[in-house]
Amino acid sequence: MIEAFILLFVFILPTVIFIIYLIGISRPGATEFKFSNFVEAIIEHFFHNLTGSNVAPFINNHSKRLTEAELKLLRENIFYYQALVPKAKRIFENRVVNFMHSIKISGRQDFEVTRDMELLISATAVQLTFGWRKYYLSMFKRIFVFPTAYYNRFTKNYHKGETSPQGVVVLSWDSFEKGHSITDDNLNLGIHEFAHALIIQRNKSPEYSDPIFMRWVDKLSKMLENPRVFKILSEHAYFREYARANEMEFFAVATEAFFETPGEFKNALPNLYELMCKMYNQNPLRLYQSSSL
Repeated sequence: MIEAFILLFVFILPTVIFIIYLIGISRPGATEFKFSNFVEAIIEHFFHNLTGSNVAPFINNHSKRLTEAELKLLRENIFYYQALVPKAKRIFENRVVNFMHSIKISGRQDFEVTRDMELLISATAVQLTFGWRKYYLSMFKRIFVFPTAYYNRFTKNYHKGETSPQGVVVLSWDSFEKGHSITDDNLNLGIHEFAHALIIQRNKSPEYSDPIFMRWVDKLSKMLENPRVFKILSEHAYFREYARANEMEFFAVATEAFFETPGEFKNALPNLYELMCKMYNQNPLRLYQSSSL
């Protein structure tokens, strides 16, 4: 028995760890290997297998801080952020700073994008990905911001926002602001477009997507591939008519509703709500109920 334990810890375990290491540094998108990240990946793997949850919100890799004015801006404009406990708020803030540094946000039609705008746009993306360790939209390099709805010469229509498979998100600022000023109408342009970005990244560059998201979005996609299921869900009175357009739009509309009116969502479609909780690895209804808001 003792010999077996010696064999396990001296020979077998180091060999397994070394193999995992080789796999890790050879993965697409892996640019460097850090032992701390390697240890965190192992912790995350076992934590998720044991609890079904992601350890990501409890690991804080950075110590970048926002100014008091910027924190006030988050409190006044991001309802989701207001509901977080203090420790989660600090992690959220760090992720917002990291996200801002990972992507270029610029204006169109001579529209000046301020740091405050960058902050709110980044916070919206972080809200969707807060339950995952992989919270960057690494496939996306640019966000263009128009002052109002803009004309797209390819579709020959005016758009409030769009997300391109070429790695670009486009937003109209007036619609983006309205999405955060009204928090219970299931209309939030930022959430809608970043939901599209998650699906596009999953389809084109899955190595950048979080494994938890990949696992559960695959289940949702298989459900929606059934025309009868898609018809029943998309035509449900809880969702607005735009959800019927196609599976991509249904996903984006459902994500808006998931974060804005989770209580109504759960009452209307409890099974779908639970699936989305697993997919996003967070439960907005529980979060909002546990806060003092």
